[in-house]
Amino acid sequence: MGCIQSREGKYSREIIYKNTSIILVEGVIEEINSQAIVNISINPMVSKLREQVYKYVYNHDETFDFFEERDIIQLEQLRNSVFESTETLLNFSFVSGYISEDELLNTFEQILQFADKTSSLYQICFTDYIIQEVDGINYNSYADCLVKSVFKFLTQNPDRQIVSVKFLCMNAKNLNTILQMMMKYENYKF
Repeated sequence: MGCIQSREGKYSREIIYKNTSIILVEGVIEEINSQAIVNISINPMVSKLREQVYKYVYNHDETFDFFEERDIIQLEQLRNSVFESTETLLNFSFVSGYISEDELLNTFEQILQFADKTSSLYQICFTDYIIQEVDGINYNSYADCLVKSVFKFLTQNPDRQIVSVKFLCMNAKNLNTILQMMMKYENYKF
């Protein structure tokens, strides 16, 4: 499972997991860790604070998917924030020579379905990995596929446990806006 750290606070319980991920091989989920979704960074942090964490990591050229506890505490003090919500951070990587947009749509749907069945959490947060280019698919196409998949998952699965999906990355504001507009009018044609 990798390194695990946790700390208790007056208003929160935080668990940070290192090297917990879902690996996709040719667009199919391969469970490296059987508890991959349940145990992925259950960090009760407000979104604004999490954004500060990403900016800190980005500005310091960190390459790992793990935030040191001292960094989070420092940012928490700077923001003077109290943890208010529980969020799930999804990390995964692609192992493929090429992935088409249709395969990408299907892959994101698999991840959401897998997360919904495997965890008892209600909110999923996609993070700044979506900025990366995937085998020639540019950021806009990549992000477009992700938003479409999330919209389809939220509107076509009435029995789902997940009730909230957010995009937390350096360019996420527009993705959240697009999803909100799609959810408001529900007029996207697949």
